[in-house]
Amino acid sequence: MNTSGWPEDNYYFNYGVTKILRDKEYKNLKKLIIVNLTGVNVAKLIKSSVLSFRAHYGIIIIYDTNQRPLADYLFSTRNHVIAIFPIFNCVLRIQDFLLGIGIKETRPAQPSLTHKEFQALNFYVRGFTATEHAEMQGINIKTVYTHRSHVIMKLGLRKLSDLFIRH
Repeated sequence: MNTSGWPEDNYYFNYGVTKILRDKEYKNLKKLIIVNLTGVNVAKLIKSSVLSFRAHYGIIIIYDTNQRPLADYLFSTRNHVIAIFPIFNCVLRIQDFLLGIGIKETRPAQPSLTHKEFQALNFYVRGFTATEHAEMQGINIKTVYTHRSHVIMKLGLRKLSDLFIRH
């Protein structure tokens, strides 16, 4: 099995990922990326190409409670995201999932983060101002601020810049 953890520069996370997968033999999956969607990794993930260019990999997302809406969105809209798990007790959940036992996460009927809200988050993380976002999308700037405020509320942030700050 060709497996890695993301972000690559997180030594302890990657060590844990490889330990999970070394302990047992998982025959049904050839390529797997386990993504750490916690803390400042949200901004790093959106800026990276890990979700778009690695469609031939299966991706498992580990999330903090506040990132659940974003994890739901990615799970609902990206077919190669095969599972999402909260960080609490995630090692056992991943092992059970890969062995085909236990409760599997199912794709939510509707993600709790909308496509427009994800777009607003994406533009923000990539450094676009609200005015630039509005002009590029042909929408009113108030709409951009509305989408941003929904993202802030759903991800449990005080402000969007909290995505770049380690807590």
